[in-house]
Parts: sequence; structure tokens; C-alpha cells
Amino acid sequence: MQTYNAGCMKWLTKSNFNAYLVHPAKLWLAKYDPDKLPPWDEASEALAVQGRQIEEIARRRWPDGLMTSGKLFDMPDITEAAVKKGTQVLFEGAVLTDRKLYAAADVLVRQPGDLWDLYEIKSSTKVRDDQISDVAFQVAAFREAGWKMGRQFVVHVIGQYLRHGEIDPNQIITVVEVTQDVTTRYERIIEHINDAIEVMAGPCPPLEVTLASDFYKWMDVMRFMHPDLPPESVFHLTRLNGELLATFKEKGISKLPDIPVDLEGLKPQQVTQLKAVHAGEPVIDKAGISGRLSELKYPLYFLDYETSAPAVPPHD
Repeated sequence: MQTYNAGCMKWLTKSNFNAYLVHPAKLWLAKYDPDKLPPWDEASEALAVQGRQIEEIARRRWPDGLMTSGKLFDMPDITEAAVKKGTQVLFEGAVLTDRKLYAAADVLVRQPGDLWDLYEIKSSTKVRDDQISDVAFQVAAFREAGWKMGRQFVVHVIGQYLRHGEIDPNQIITVVEVTQDVTTRYERIIEHINDAIEVMAGPCPPLEVTLASDFYKWMDVMRFMHPDLPPESVFHLTRLNGELLATFKEKGISKLPDIPVDLEGLKPQQVTQLKAVHAGEPVIDKAGISGRLSELKYPLYFLDYETSAPAVPPHD
């Protein structure tokens, strides 16, 4: 484990905050022992590239916007200088507060009274719950840095968009106001931010699994940290969630064969898995498979739409 330095005040960025929302320990590990986290992979990189493509398209809606570019440490000062010059639209405008909250907004638009509307650009086809938390974190950081914040918006892709020639930024994306959603969640986000700062100041990661907010993402971390988990561990139960894990802990169950198939709360897929574990052989629904195959009409054609599903259509 890397040496912990309590005297070194770490920045809390939006990505760090998202790590905290998955699990407090993920934030701590990201700061002090990142080798215990799953590495950045090609799938993650593909999503990042996709996000950057949508950002570039969305920013065309503000042709006079100024991109604030520079080294990460210099971005808050560059942003402040642009604001003093009277810039009306900022891309990647950033702040760093006294207690080291760092936020960079995709788009900031100045309104009368020096209020700033904030736009978060996403490659999703709808506004998701976690995106509201993203926006709320940014609003908190900008307010803490002394900015007067106006309305908040999420810019996302229109899933029904059909490409014909050049991409039209007014057709492929839409803008949804989320000000009220952010306001409703704001106080809770402030509590999370305060707790995240305490986690970063702690001497070790809080590893209690049931603390996880996003259980599935935390399980990815757990399995990476413990590659030697025995095959019969309850952590290998499909569609496992925090409630079931708490039930197993209460009942002293640590192995798959010890889970009763009639346990309350089990999903059909879990029951099937446990039946296979108890029988020691695969459970195959031959009648169901035969029935489904009989519905098919030949010739058959296949499109693997899950392999490539870009937010920006590469072809007409």
C-alpha cells in the first residue's frame, strides 16, 4: 500500500466524487492505492472518446464560446481571467475552492446579474439519476468558489436521431433543464461532499460492503481486489445486491451451496443458478429452447448491435 500522507490535502474532483458515490473506499483507494482498482480498459476509453465527440458537437450551439485550456493547476486562474474580461460563454471553466473542491463545467453561460447557467453534456439518450449528482457537485463547487449560479441543464443525445449527411447539432442533441432536480438533491450532495472529504483524510479505506451506493460497480472493485475468491463464494451469485448480502451475513451464509433456493428475495435467475449448484450440473430448459427455436423463420440475419453502439452515427 502506498504511504498515506495526512498533511497532503487532496483535491476532490467530480470523478473522485463519483467514486465516493460508488463506495467511500473507492475514493480512498483512488487517492492513495489506485493499483487496487480495476485498470482503465478499452471499453472505458471508447466511452470517453464517444463523450468527447458529443461535447464537440454540443458546443457548436455556442459558436462564440471560449475554450479555457491549460494545465490542470492553472485552469481556475485562466477561468477567472476570462470572466474578468467579460467572456459570456465558457467551455471547461474551472474553480478550485479553499478546501480543494475542483470542478470544470462543460458549458457556462453568463446571464444578467452575473448569474451563470451550467450545462452538463452527456452521450446518454436520457437524463440519468447520477447525472443530477454530477451537476449538483459542480454547482456546490462553483458556489463555494463565490460564483452566482443560475439554472442547470443536461445536454444529451436524441436516441431517435437519423443521420443524413453532416451531423446537425440541433437535431442529434436536446437540452433538458434540471434546476429543480438539483435543488431537491442539493443538501444531500453537500452532506456527501463533507463525508468524502473526511474519507480522504482518513488513514484507511472503509471497506464495509453494505456501504456501497452503486453495488454493481463496487462489486467489480471487490472482485478485482480479491481474485482468489473461491468459486463457491456468495459473491459469485448472479445479480447480487446489498440487501441479499446483508441477509447472507445475518444468517451466516458464505457459500453458494448453503443458500436455500426458497430464500425470500431471490430472483428467478438466482434460483436457477442455485439449482445448478445444488445439482452439480447445468440446468438446461430444453423445452423452452426448442419452443423459441421453433418460432424462427429462415433465412436468419444477425446484427450485433451491442458490439458497436456509438452515440454519433458513423454512417447515414
